[in-house]
Amino acid sequence: MKGGTLATVLTLLLLQWNQVWSQEYDYEQLTPIPEYSVRFCLQKNESSAYPDIMSMNMTYDNGTIEPDVNIKDTFEIVYGAPNCQMYELMPEESQEEEYFLWENGSIGTDGSGTFNLSSYCIYPAFDENGTTVLVCIPEENEPKFLYYPIGMLLSVPFLVITFLVYAIIPELRNLHGKSLMCYVFGLTVGYVFLSVIHLQVPLSPFGCVFMGFTAYFSFLTSFFWLNVMCIDIWWAFRGSRVTRGIPKNEERKQFLIYSIYAWGCSLTILSITIAMQFSEAIPEHHRPGIGVETCWIKGRKINEFFYLYFPVIILISINVILFTLTSIQIRRMQKEAAVMNKGDSRRFNKMEADRDRFSLYLRLFIVMGVTWIMEVISWLVDPRSAIFYISDIGNCLQGFFIFILFVWKLKIKKLIVRRYRSVRGLTNSRITMTSASSSKMSQSTHSSAV
Repeated sequence: MKGGTLATVLTLLLLQWNQVWSQEYDYEQLTPIPEYSVRFCLQKNESSAYPDIMSMNMTYDNGTIEPDVNIKDTFEIVYGAPNCQMYELMPEESQEEEYFLWENGSIGTDGSGTFNLSSYCIYPAFDENGTTVLVCIPEENEPKFLYYPIGMLLSVPFLVITFLVYAIIPELRNLHGKSLMCYVFGLTVGYVFLSVIHLQVPLSPFGCVFMGFTAYFSFLTSFFWLNVMCIDIWWAFRGSRVTRGIPKNEERKQFLIYSIYAWGCSLTILSITIAMQFSEAIPEHHRPGIGVETCWIKGRKINEFFYLYFPVIILISINVILFTLTSIQIRRMQKEAAVMNKGDSRRFNKMEADRDRFSLYLRLFIVMGVTWIMEVISWLVDPRSAIFYISDIGNCLQGFFIFILFVWKLKIKKLIVRRYRSVRGLTNSRITMTSASSSKMSQSTHSSAV
C-alpha cells in the first residue's frame, strides 16, 4: 500500500513537472508566458512609454474582425524584444505588410506571414493610440548577418596595411596622407566593432553600450574625414594653392583645423546621441536604443534615419556638390593649361599633381559614396531587398578598394622599398657605390675574358 501511494505521488509529480516545462517561457524573466499574450519591445521598467490605450484590429479564428481593440485590456503583456535581427512593418508603403492581431496574440500580415510571440514586438506609434510593429527577419535571410560581418573583417587587414604604409613612410605623412590615415582608422575601428555586434558575441551591458557607441562614433569620423578630403581638394583648385605649395608650418595648422572639424563634429553628434539615449525627458521610442535592445541602433526607421542616415545623407550631398564645383574648376583651368605651361611650368606641374589627387579622391568617393547611397536606398525600400546585398558587398570590399587605390601603385612600392632599405642601413650612396663597383668588376672580367 505504501509502495502504491509512493508511486502515485511520483507519477503526479512527473506529470506536473512535464506540464510546467511544456509551456512557452520568457527566458529573460523565467516566468511562464500566458497563452494569450502580446510582446512589447521595451522592458517592464520602461512601460510608462506606452499609452494606456493602444488599439489594433483583432481577427478571431472564425474570421470575425473586431476593430480598435485595446491591447492592454485584452492581453497579458510580455516585455522585452526578441533576440533577433528585426525590421519595421510599413503598411503605408507595402500592402503585403498590412498587419493585424490574431486572438492568440500573434501578428498576421497580408503577405509576409504570421509572427508569433518570439518573433515580433510592439512599439507605441507617434500617432495617438497607434502601434508600430517590429518583426524578426525570416530565417532564410539570416545568413546575411553571418557573411556581412565576416566580409567586413576580411576588409580590415587591407585597411590596416594602408594605415601602416602611410604611417611608416615619411613622404606620405603630408596633409593628404594624414587625412587618409584618420579616415582609414575610423573605418577600421567601425568595421571591427560592428562585426562583433552582428556576430552576437556575448558582451556585458557596459561592453555592449561601449562597442555600440564606439562603432557609431568611428563611422561618423570616417564620413567627416572623407568630407575633409573633399573640402581640401576643392580648396586646392579654388586658386590659392594651385599657384604655390603649402609651407610645412601652414600644413600643420591646416591639419589641426581639419582635425577640429572632423573629430569635433563627430563628438558633437555622439554627445547628442548619448544625451538622447540617457535623458529621462526623451520618450523611449525616440531614443537610439544602443545597448538596450541590441548593441546597435534599434531597427525603427525613424531612429535609424535621425541618428545615422540623416548625417550620412547631408555629408554625401556636400561631397557631391564639392566634387561638381571642383570638376567645373578643373575644366576651366585646363583651357588655360597651354598658357600656364609656357609661362609657369612649376604652377602647371602643381595643378597636374592636384588634378591627379582629385581623380584619386573622386574614385574613393565613388567607392564610399555610392555604397552608402545604395545603403540608404535599401533602407528606404526594404532591408530584405536585393539592393541590400549589393550595398553589403560594396561595404565588405571597401578596405580592398582603398588598398588598391592608395597603396597598390608603383610609386608607393618604390617608397616602401626605399624605406625598407633605409631601415636596414642600405642608403642610396651605398647602393650606388655597390652598383658602380659591380659594373667595374664586370668590365674588367669582360676585358680579361676578351
